[in-house]
Amino acid sequence: MANAAYNFQQFTDVDSPRFEYGCNSYLSESEHVYALVVFLQLQNASVESALPHLKSNLNKLFKKAENEISKTGMIKSLLAVKYEPAQSLT
Repeated sequence: MANAAYNFQQFTDVDSPRFEYGCNSYLSESEHVYALVVFLQLQNASVESALPHLKSNLNKLFKKAENEISKTGMIKSLLAVKYEPAQSLT
């Protein structure tokens, strides 16, 4: 999803070059990358395994997100949350 969040294309018409860009998501590329890092860390998956699948311009942002999220201790706090299903009202 991070790869498709933003796209840019260049075309050449008969008389001039043309550019198209657009957003395909409510989240930006950086928000998708941060969410991906959080997901991978919550799953205890190798964060580096995602790098070959990202567009090259997102690799630096991905490493920055991984560093920032690791420093905050947020993942440890999220993993400590205990899930309790809602009780039925009937």
